[in-house]
Amino acid sequence: MERFRPILIALGYSAWFSLLFVVFTWVTFPWTKVAEQITVTAADAGVAFQAEKLRPAVVGAKAKGLVVGPLGGNGAPWLQAEKLKVKTGIGGAIAAALEVRSISDAGGAANGTELVQKLLGALGAVSLDGDMYGAEVDLDVSDDKGEAMRLALSTGKLDLSAYPIASDSFTATPTGRLKSDADLLWHWEDPKKSSGTIDLDFDRLHFTGFKVSGFSLPETTFDRAEAHIKLSKGRAEFRNTAFESDVVQAEITGFINLRSELKRSSHALQVKFKVREDLEGLLSVAGLKKDSRHRDKDGWFHYTVSGRLMKPRFKERRVSRPSSRTPKPSAAARDSGDEDEEPAVKRKPRPAASDDEPVSRPEMGEDRKAEIEAERARLREERLKRREERRKKREELMERRQAAQNGAEDEDEEEDVPSRVMPRIDPPDMDEFERTNDIDVEGEDDPGEPDEEGGDGGEEFEE
Repeated sequence: MERFRPILIALGYSAWFSLLFVVFTWVTFPWTKVAEQITVTAADAGVAFQAEKLRPAVVGAKAKGLVVGPLGGNGAPWLQAEKLKVKTGIGGAIAAALEVRSISDAGGAANGTELVQKLLGALGAVSLDGDMYGAEVDLDVSDDKGEAMRLALSTGKLDLSAYPIASDSFTATPTGRLKSDADLLWHWEDPKKSSGTIDLDFDRLHFTGFKVSGFSLPETTFDRAEAHIKLSKGRAEFRNTAFESDVVQAEITGFINLRSELKRSSHALQVKFKVREDLEGLLSVAGLKKDSRHRDKDGWFHYTVSGRLMKPRFKERRVSRPSSRTPKPSAAARDSGDEDEEPAVKRKPRPAASDDEPVSRPEMGEDRKAEIEAERARLREERLKRREERRKKREELMERRQAAQNGAEDEDEEEDVPSRVMPRIDPPDMDEFERTNDIDVEGEDDPGEPDEEGGDGGEEFEE
């Protein structure tokens, strides 16, 4: 034991020195300068970063009055938090600080995506707990081998009043609450490898200043408002997404084509809506008439959404409508004078021609593919089973026929054997044999008498 004592003392002093170095580095770390450096670096990337207070915490950092948004105050901020606590490892925090310095020395990041990717690669994993928009938020983000980002988000009911909606065809000021859950794997280079789900559930969603395609609608409260998105094969597909109220109803289907730079993602959506019957006069004023080509027989107006993620473009999508013209009577009916007779063949109305661009259909989901494959396998098994049963029946029938044929042949052989060994016998005396079918013809010899040449006069029995 004495010979290992110098080694143990050296290891103990090394561990103690390392612990003190990390603790004093953490306590004396210039967090104010880090905040300033983050602000400058974010501004170089076009992002506004502000924090009233930035202080260290146990294996992490705390911020108060945090605001992150577009530089120059153009639009609502992306993130506002009264309190925000970030947890990570000590080594990850130091590595992230050094990465920030490296990015600054290199002249800043090319874009926000590159900045996030480099910082997350340095941190390794980070969790966020915050109080924002009147609710609690839990976010866990981790780096997956430097190729992808794993994200798990769970929020309480967030206040939506800080985010007005403004676009070319739709504007509104919302109030209400939003509960969201997300579980994503986002691949930095190849969005086709990304996967996950996003669920949004709105509670007491209320719109004021509601305008659709240029005309105003009264204040609206939605009884149902939810959106569900699934990421798969480079697409974010909308499923079971609808907004229903007593004033207006809307449904969204289709998908978003994802790009590695999220802002460059493009829409491929179909949107339809209809309003209450007593408000259809407002639609006519706005140019949306009952006979509009993009209005179906149930009163739904159909649109396609294209363009970039942040700049969607709405376009009318024509739909086929049943023809209102009555068919002309046939020539035969006109000639007979019976014009009330229906034609023998009713022609289906020809759908209206469409000048819209073809809308690509969303691919079938994995669950649906699995169900179809299982159904096909079941049908194949049933078909094979029926074939086997028919084969067995055919074999049994063939065996019975073969047995019947063999039995018949045996009976024939039993009947034929005596005939082959039967001795030759003379015919009976024709005088004593009673013939019932003889016809006496005058001038013919009696068959019972011998002929002149001494023949028998009777026929010989043959086998």
